[in-house]
Amino acid sequence: GTEFEVMNETLLSSRLFWIAIVAFGCLASGTVARLVTLHGRTDPQAKHRRDSLKTWWVVTLLVLGTALAGRDAAIFVFAVISLVAFLEFKQLVDSRAEKGGVGGVSGHDESIQRSAVTVSVVLILTHYACLWLDWTQVTMLLLPIGGLVCVSIVLVVAGTTRGFVSQLGHLYLGLILSTYLLSHVVLLFEIPGAGQSGLDSGIWFVYLLALTEVDDIVQALVGRSIGKRRLAPVVSPNKTWEGFIGGLVVTVLLSIALGQLLVSMNLPRSIAAGVVIAVTGLFGDLNMSAVKRDVGVKDSGHWVPGHGGLLDRVDSLTFTAPVFYFIFVQSISP
Repeated sequence: GTEFEVMNETLLSSRLFWIAIVAFGCLASGTVARLVTLHGRTDPQAKHRRDSLKTWWVVTLLVLGTALAGRDAAIFVFAVISLVAFLEFKQLVDSRAEKGGVGGVSGHDESIQRSAVTVSVVLILTHYACLWLDWTQVTMLLLPIGGLVCVSIVLVVAGTTRGFVSQLGHLYLGLILSTYLLSHVVLLFEIPGAGQSGLDSGIWFVYLLALTEVDDIVQALVGRSIGKRRLAPVVSPNKTWEGFIGGLVVTVLLSIALGQLLVSMNLPRSIAAGVVIAVTGLFGDLNMSAVKRDVGVKDSGHWVPGHGGLLDRVDSLTFTAPVFYFIFVQSISP
């Protein structure tokens, strides 16, 4: 009985627990509103929006469940995400070769490709294993240095010369985007004093993901409704200055609120964090848009119903996670 009471008291004192209740309340309200507006509609757009709604339920459950489960769960979840995202990226650049794009890899021995991908997958798993073992310094160097060296060695030993630069560049960029940059999310579990209870070790994790996702959503909504001035017409025609400013304002306001409620950040730091996340999130999104524009596709894949590929869902996070970690965590850590 006493053990149950202690567990219950810990749960009720957890900020993540109450954030989860609020998040699901908002999601349930939004779901009802959207289903009412889509009632009776069977057109493709309505199906797309219903799929998107289902995905948001899954994403919210995954994020909050991972945050409550702790660092080890986050390492496992993001190891899977990184593997899928890397293979998705590889498929993207391969599709460019099939279309006869400049710098493609068509015509090379498939066994070389398999070997390079196998080495890359091993590096991804090793990277997360080092995170699990708390070898943080190793993870800071493994992919930026080891990724370049190991993939280069595979291609050199195989005698690859034609297309060497493009193959090495594609695989290395895939490793950096899908794993090295994205995995900084897991490091947020290591921030000292992040929570009041054992359940709250993932409080910074939720803070960053909430702000990044809200910024993405608001930018898209404002851009579609009142956006007129294109921000990056060549890279992403749908991005507008109005959408960016709308996302920036809402992200800063949310950062101020969550900075006080979740992570005990003062007002200037909360404002700065909101600005940094909004700006880096925009460029993370544009970076992936440039990749897709280069290979001639709209979505990076079909893994996420209503949202395209997994890379489409984590593109902003590839920039917000490392920049936020290095700017704000370094000043928090002793």
